[in-house]
Amino acid sequence: MAATQNDDTSPTKKAVRDTADNVREDLASAREAASEDLAQLRSDLARLSETVSTLLGHQADAARDTASTLYSGGKETLGVAQAQAKDAGAEMAAVIERNPLTAVAAAFGAGLLIGILNRGR
Repeated sequence: MAATQNDDTSPTKKAVRDTADNVREDLASAREAASEDLAQLRSDLARLSETVSTLLGHQADAARDTASTLYSGGKETLGVAQAQAKDAGAEMAAVIERNPLTAVAAAFGAGLLIGILNRGR
């Protein structure tokens, strides 16, 4: 009976070998599936990164366009305001030249009014 137990063809050893072979095959299949999943994950991350980069580029372009539009509008508004201030200054100078005593009296009155208003503080 000792010879039967050492025999490589005993049912127990065969079952253990078969189980080990099955485990190796399952492990190889799992390793291959994990490798494929990892490759797919890398691909998905690359596409996600590209999509986010594209979206951020579009957002930056939109922000740049908005800033440019606001700058242009502000520049135009400033030009209009400067022209209006220049025209108002020229008109004020013309009024003062035509009526110098009235201008002095108006300046005196404005100064007096400001002085009275500031006195209480």
